[in-house]
Amino acid sequence: MGAALPIIAVAATVIGAGVSAYGAYQQGQSQAQAARYQQQVALLNAQAAERNQALAERNAQYEGAAGARAADDQARRVRGAIGSQRAAFASNGLLLDSGTAADVQDDTAALGGLAIGEIRDNSARRAAGYRIAGLNAGTEAEAASIRGQMYGDAADAAGTAGWLNAGSSILGGATRAYGQFTDMQRTGVPITKPPAVV
Repeated sequence: MGAALPIIAVAATVIGAGVSAYGAYQQGQSQAQAARYQQQVALLNAQAAERNQALAERNAQYEGAAGARAADDQARRVRGAIGSQRAAFASNGLLLDSGTAADVQDDTAALGGLAIGEIRDNSARRAAGYRIAGLNAGTEAEAASIRGQMYGDAADAAGTAGWLNAGSSILGGATRAYGQFTDMQRTGVPITKPPAVV
């Protein structure tokens, strides 16, 4: 029984190295799987940000068109108001292009022009806001894509590290087992074959 203990110690070292190697491999695979999951999340975020960017651009175009229609509508209203003023002045026998009648029409045109300018400015600001949101979404899409690539690289590295750590554990265990075996030979510990299991 005394001679079997050193053999058991060597066997335990080898088994321990195997368990350690398997644990290192599993840890690497687990880390790789987590990184792959994060990579998929990042890629989905990139796709969502790209859709948001496209939506923001469509909204900006819509806002520009809506602003142009609103400005045209306001211009028609101003022209209609001036036409009504001219008809009222003419029906009262006033000269249309001089004096108070001309001043009232000029004021109406000026105020209408200010309103049209305000409509266009507000529409342009809203469209610019959508475009800025689109640029931000585009930047987020690029960042998410880069994060996805980084997670993919991390997954590859973790998988490789798992294999390397497993190999290192096996090599270290084999080295320790060989050292134990050579120590047994050097010190004269009898080395016997383990009994056959029936």
